[in-house]
Amino acid sequence: MTAAIPKHKRDLIRSDYLGARIHPEILAKKLELDRTTINNYRRCFKTIEREYPDKLHDYSFCLMPHSLDRNRHEINREAQLVTLFPEIMDSVSYKKGISLKPLYAIYKSKCPNGYAFKPFVQHLFQWRKDNNICNYHHLRIKHIHPNDLVTLTNWKKGTTVASKFRKAVIILGSYNGKHIKHLAAQIESKVQTVLEWMEIYRTSGIEALERKVTTVNHTILESRKVRQDNLIKLVHQSPKLYQLNRTSWRLRDLSNVYQRLYGEYICISAIKDNLHRAGYGFRRSRQTLTSPDPKFRQKMDFIKNILGNLRNDEKFFSIDEYGHFSVKLKGGRSLSRKGENKVVPQLQKSKGFMVVTAAIELSTNQITHFYSRKKDTEEMIKLIDLLIIQYPHQRTLYLSWDAAAWHNSKLLKARLEQLNDIEYRTIHNNPEIKLAPLPSCAQFLNVIESIFSGLAKAVIHNSDYQSLEDCQSAIDMYFRERNEYFLANPKHAGKVIWGKEKVKTVFKETNHCAAKK
Repeated sequence: MTAAIPKHKRDLIRSDYLGARIHPEILAKKLELDRTTINNYRRCFKTIEREYPDKLHDYSFCLMPHSLDRNRHEINREAQLVTLFPEIMDSVSYKKGISLKPLYAIYKSKCPNGYAFKPFVQHLFQWRKDNNICNYHHLRIKHIHPNDLVTLTNWKKGTTVASKFRKAVIILGSYNGKHIKHLAAQIESKVQTVLEWMEIYRTSGIEALERKVTTVNHTILESRKVRQDNLIKLVHQSPKLYQLNRTSWRLRDLSNVYQRLYGEYICISAIKDNLHRAGYGFRRSRQTLTSPDPKFRQKMDFIKNILGNLRNDEKFFSIDEYGHFSVKLKGGRSLSRKGENKVVPQLQKSKGFMVVTAAIELSTNQITHFYSRKKDTEEMIKLIDLLIIQYPHQRTLYLSWDAAAWHNSKLLKARLEQLNDIEYRTIHNNPEIKLAPLPSCAQFLNVIESIFSGLAKAVIHNSDYQSLEDCQSAIDMYFRERNEYFLANPKHAGKVIWGKEKVKTVFKETNHCAAKK
């Protein structure tokens, strides 16, 4: 910027800057100057207003951009700013990362004629870079008691537990002015965790850093379990049952329906966490966790009513088939050394195949099974006849199975009518047979699937039987040992000893188990 234009024109531009603020284009035409010249002089007066406010109305004062006075003033301001940075940083009182505007407010309170915000920020960033100052510099540990210093040094030597070593690294590193993010990376932890440890030491001392035994609130755990079970019940049902025109659930729909049914609001993130802990997630698969049966609730209520009022002379059976499956080298999860992987040929010659048809009685946890080479009505009739022979003194046998075609055939219905005929029962003294079918596409509710899951993991996966008879012998032994255990321990089922069964062998809407062959 220069003073090449006449002084009276420069004074008119200064007067306009102080008062009217006419549009630059109009003022340029009036003074017969270029518009750029007008803008340059206005910027000059703006600089005078910021740097030398007492000279703004002094028409004899003209700021020259390259004058020695300005350079000297600039050097003095920068030196003053650099000396103020440590004091400004230490005066911050908030507990989060450094915010620029509060720092600038502190600076302006100390230097009213100092830098504007943008150059202040530029100088601050350069100073932080030159001095390795992190965004949490004001939160560092500034004082350590001599006794604490000895204790932290012992922790850091690695003579104690790993958690104390990591905390000692953080406290001592912060005290020595190390970068917080570098400390977090050194112990492979989050910055937030590092800041929490520093705040604990700063406010409560080294005693608070000791690991404390946490207590478990069983009431809260129970409420969480109930909430999770209720969510799984909803997932197993179709959204259409709750007047939602959808074929699959959305998280926000689950939230709305849950609040409507149970009077408790649950947010979408909580629903996602609960379902994730239960093993649920949105996946592309042919297998579905939802039953589209419009009579889902009626069938469920009917089954639960039977189980809730089951008498001593009544038995309830969950029935299904495992297979077809071939007897050959099988893969699966097994304990092995790192780098050693079991290889299973894709093409193998089968040593035979079979189907295991089984029924579990829920009140005694006893299994009845036999082998066949097919799944059809004849096999179901064979199983019913076997159960009648095995439980001759019962008043009623309830049979629960899925919606497979052979579970609802005309031949099966005719056989059931014959067995339930009063004259036939009087002659043969057999129990009455009643059906309690599961909702359609709800195999995940079939209790026998849990047994098949344990069977597969115990004697099918990782197997290499030499014949069909060897495989059948192993399955017979598995079921025999299981039945003997639950005869001796009728109150215990599922995971207590057998461990390989994914869920307890009880009828629950929250069960979801399918055996992998």
